[in-house]
Amino acid sequence: MSQRPFKPTALKLIEGERNKDRIPQNEPKPRPIKPYQPKGLDANAKKVWKRLSPILCRLGLLTEADSDNFASLCQNISRLEMIREMINKMNGKILMIKHTVDGAGNEHIEAKTNPLMVEERMRMEILRSQAQEFGLTPRGRMGLVVGSGKVNPDGMEDLLD
Repeated sequence: MSQRPFKPTALKLIEGERNKDRIPQNEPKPRPIKPYQPKGLDANAKKVWKRLSPILCRLGLLTEADSDNFASLCQNISRLEMIREMINKMNGKILMIKHTVDGAGNEHIEAKTNPLMVEERMRMEILRSQAQEFGLTPRGRMGLVVGSGKVNPDGMEDLLD
């Protein structure tokens, strides 16, 4: 039997929690500043980082503690794009056909799912989960309330609340 998913404290506060004792009082709150970009990301993952990190920082959804998880998300987006390029070069072949002839001269035909399609599906599942963690999907943004609408002079809207 699977456990109920963990509900973040911020979400408990937004939605209201009947059992006030279930709300952690001393939960760590990382500063909402852009995290460092770790070494080892490929060129395309770095482009994804540069594209998405300003958006998530502006919304207060990326903090100093998120560097490695966000890097993993960027790398997975990059790898998914590479896999899709390889599939496109193969004209989108879903099946791989293997012809073999055994020792008696009998021909055997075996159809297997293209391993790239399997890899693509796996990457998409991982990416969907990671994207949801950062509020990059409609479901991930459901119920999120970010800031109060005030603008700080330095342009970092509501990150100091």
